[in-house]
Amino acid sequence: MITEKEHIHILTIKRGAEQQLFQIKLPKNAKKITGILITAQPSNNQQSANVPSSGPFNMPATAAVKVGDIKLQLNNRKDIFYAEDVCAFELLPNYEGLTGIQRADFDDGSFGTRGNKLIPLKVEIETKDTIIGGYYKDTMPVTNLFPYQLKIYITYEIEE
Repeated sequence: MITEKEHIHILTIKRGAEQQLFQIKLPKNAKKITGILITAQPSNNQQSANVPSSGPFNMPATAAVKVGDIKLQLNNRKDIFYAEDVCAFELLPNYEGLTGIQRADFDDGSFGTRGNKLIPLKVEIETKDTIIGGYYKDTMPVTNLFPYQLKIYITYEIEE
């Protein structure tokens, strides 16, 4: 029986121009990678109101600010199977910091969403090796949004 599962890998970016090499370990019974979604958002202790993300979404190009580059490759291959710009959408200033007035926290500090649902990029990657190598480089032009978290969602199929 084939079941679809999701793995979430989180990187914390603490300063500008930071570069990170990382590995994502999938279960040994993972047979195929079927989807990839990358999002970036401020860390829990930050009160900024931006909803960054990457991927093939129907968002206006004028609302995007590039925050970094990501590349993923299987450990046993020399080629990169995923390379994408990570972009921040709806980048808004932190009005609490500018005015000193605390914002009304109707959403318990979570991020609001609007528009289209984020859908993972569909891929069909058969894998014998369950380790994915990754590289991320921050290119965010705004320095007051650090630290932020980069979340990598890998959808894969396992055979039980």
